[in-house]
Amino acid sequence: MQLEKTHYGLIVGIILIVAGGVLFNQGPQGTETTVEYPHSDTLYKGTVIIKSDNYKGIVAWNVKEGDRIAGEFTVKGENDIDFLILDDDAYDEWKNRGEYDTLFKASQSPGASFDVTIPEDGDYYMVFDNYGDDTKKYVEFEAIRHWVETGPGIQYDFTYMYAGAGAAGVGALVVLGSGVVLLIQRIRKKPEEK
Repeated sequence: MQLEKTHYGLIVGIILIVAGGVLFNQGPQGTETTVEYPHSDTLYKGTVIIKSDNYKGIVAWNVKEGDRIAGEFTVKGENDIDFLILDDDAYDEWKNRGEYDTLFKASQSPGASFDVTIPEDGDYYMVFDNYGDDTKKYVEFEAIRHWVETGPGIQYDFTYMYAGAGAAGVGALVVLGSGVVLLIQRIRKKPEEK
């Protein structure tokens, strides 16, 4: 018995379906890896009232190196204010009117946005400085601490599943096409004379 060309299509299609099923059943391949989990915490959101010739400090406790403090403020009315972000030592120097370095400073500002990366573990102070001004200030303020924790995780690779599904799909189309061709050939074939 000799196979017709359309029978080869059926055989190839069946092989593709079987191979595709085997690949698909391999499932996703998981690899252990380190995963980053981003977090955020609102440090303050609301109105800050700063008395005339005074200041208001908002503390971010136990902030870790690499964390970010981001946010914005807007002074209500036609007013401005000094805003600083300081580490623990700089805050003490600022209170004692000594020399200090800031992580962020907006001088005589009606409002500003900020995004500061923390250089080392510690407490950090967000200060609204109204010294030397005889006007009480109302400031809309929001500050958010952002940090990332890492932990074990699994990264999945779906290559085998996609390849298997594709091969099985092509195989099914080949079998279907070959079956249609065989059916048409049988319908067209004239009965043999006896």
